[in-house]
Amino acid sequence: RVVCVKKNKDFANTINQIRNLSDGLGLKWQFVRLYSQVPLSQPILVRQHPGAPETFFVLERGGKLITLNSGGDRTVLLDFSSRVGIVQVENGAVGYALHPEFGSQSSPKKGYAYFHYTDVTADRQINRLSRFDVSLPTQKERLKSELVLIEQPRNRSGFHNGGSVEFGPDGFLYLGVGDANDNDNLQTVSKGLFSGIFRIDVNSVGGKISHPISRQPKSGFTANYMIPNNNPFVGRPESLEEFWALGLRNPFRFSFDPETQKLWVGDVGAEQIEEVDIVTRGGNYQFPYFEGGRRTERAIPEKIIGIESPPYFAYRHKANERAVIGGVVYRGDKHMDLKGKYIFADNAAGQLYSIDADKSGQMEKRALAKTDQFGYVGIASVVESLSGDILVTTLGSKTNPTGNILKLEMR
Repeated sequence: RVVCVKKNKDFANTINQIRNLSDGLGLKWQFVRLYSQVPLSQPILVRQHPGAPETFFVLERGGKLITLNSGGDRTVLLDFSSRVGIVQVENGAVGYALHPEFGSQSSPKKGYAYFHYTDVTADRQINRLSRFDVSLPTQKERLKSELVLIEQPRNRSGFHNGGSVEFGPDGFLYLGVGDANDNDNLQTVSKGLFSGIFRIDVNSVGGKISHPISRQPKSGFTANYMIPNNNPFVGRPESLEEFWALGLRNPFRFSFDPETQKLWVGDVGAEQIEEVDIVTRGGNYQFPYFEGGRRTERAIPEKIIGIESPPYFAYRHKANERAVIGGVVYRGDKHMDLKGKYIFADNAAGQLYSIDADKSGQMEKRALAKTDQFGYVGIASVVESLSGDILVTTLGSKTNPTGNILKLEMR
């Protein structure tokens, strides 16, 4: 019965394993493990050290940033698990970004890393964006260096935290946050920093570039950054000026096309449809009254905020396809078959796909490769390495360190 699959995740995963046994047969691509002997506890995102490409930084969902070198040596660089607390549903450490000057020994920002995570106890949940200085000499000093930028209490459902943190080509920090499973956060820019993409100046340049925070959210607080002067809702009465775009349900992963600088977002859908959006300044991506370009039963607001924007691509749910993971537009030279393609995934299916990034109109997604982890432990991120490889992380079990970092290769 459908109700059993919805409510019992272990049973649902077992059913999906049966359904997925043959899905990877005949595919042109495959995944290989980068660190077959290294135990990883729910790795949710991997990045390379910009100045030392043989070193990878891996964020584990429980609140640890670890380093892995070419020999597979595992070192805990930062442990903020005490701040994360309970990890369940969609909670935990969900995303991070390295400052553009990270690793530059002449810069005071050489160790700055920005994390979006949930702080969860038995009786409350908080979404937080913080900066840590991971260049400090000891674990204790690194943890103590936390500088909170955004802190927002939310309901205790644990769903729709979003999570992507990325520096744009303009040097500003972009953050994606979901609707927190709360209807009060939908189609508004005046209450809290939810259900949208947010753009802030963490360097606090000031002058013609940015200005101090002018308004606080209705709960929680914001501090230690400025607002870019050209954000779309600057000067609008009662608006939180951090908003870059709105009308998103759960923008868990996004990235910038290195060629066109367009912002590509995977927005996790509700009951029927998953979306890929190209997000622009002041865009309204229409959730909840449209989803995937289709009208829902929800009322259209009397006054639309921003510019209504349909998705670039959408696909309907199947039994094992129901949670899009935004990826990257591939502009590298290592895999010419993928050049100009948007590479993304579905967490539930544990599968990687591509669509054409330079065309519009009707298109079908192409299945590339499949992992052996799916359901609620499947792909959590898709990135391009400095050498032009496509890397994904799979979460693995919550109770055993069975997560993976995988590289895409031609069969």
